[in-house]
Amino acid sequence: MVESQTSNLLVAGSIPVSRSIFSINSWISAETVSPKISQRITSSMQEKETRREAARKFKETAPAMGVFTVRCTAEGRVWVGSSRNLNATRNKYSFTLGNGSHPDKSLQQEWNSQAAPVLQYEIVETLEEDVNPLAVGDLLKAKRTAWVARLGGLVLAG
Repeated sequence: MVESQTSNLLVAGSIPVSRSIFSINSWISAETVSPKISQRITSSMQEKETRREAARKFKETAPAMGVFTVRCTAEGRVWVGSSRNLNATRNKYSFTLGNGSHPDKSLQQEWNSQAAPVLQYEIVETLEEDVNPLAVGDLLKAKRTAWVARLGGLVLAG
């Protein structure tokens, strides 16, 4: 008597697919895989878990918020800005200044006029992580204003 194979099949659309192809045990068995390949597969799976863990930790960390300055060491000019993500702002400034598309025209002119870029990005104050999210914008603005007054700098646009 022939057993029906339909109980072992999944139907994806109109194409029957055997359940065994989804089982890693049917693809890889101790008898058919060399120890070297088995070790490589295990190592790859561990690396994937490590990457997932690192991504999870990265997503859980709050970005540093605070006030920063961009200082021209040749001319002595200082621009003061604030950001909810200081690291991203540093990357943004490097990119936009390098491409000639920074929204603050005086800073862009300073960048363009120097033979070698002599602008330094410096974080001067960071906010605590437990600040009320609704108060962050006003607090950053107040701190930026205080630093502009202290350093005699310019407020950054953008």
